[in-house]
Amino acid sequence: MEIHSFRLVAGKIVGYLLNPGHPKGRHKAILPNAIGFYQTRPEDLRQAIRSLIAEGRTEGFEANKLRMGRLEIGFIGALTGPPSDRIRSRRTWKAVIQYEGGWNLVTLKPLQE
Repeated sequence: MEIHSFRLVAGKIVGYLLNPGHPKGRHKAILPNAIGFYQTRPEDLRQAIRSLIAEGRTEGFEANKLRMGRLEIGFIGALTGPPSDRIRSRRTWKAVIQYEGGWNLVTLKPLQE
């Protein structure tokens, strides 16, 4: 599926996905930090998420569903570390975007292998 534009709110990346001190999301920061993504360089993770969504697949994983009345799409694919590190995660990741006046990132998480 081709999504031409979606919002990746800086607060979601820095304050949640890369924040090891976040009360609910701290566990989400462990794996991105391990492959080279840090709060000090949020643009690296933003670009990796954009690549995952551009190249990821949607089929076979509740690709399109309504959640709380909003269309939600999950993209499955690889997450490659920033250009300075070029580490490729061996895990498969899921990035979820949701439509609410425009496409927005909802979450990023590794899938169980």
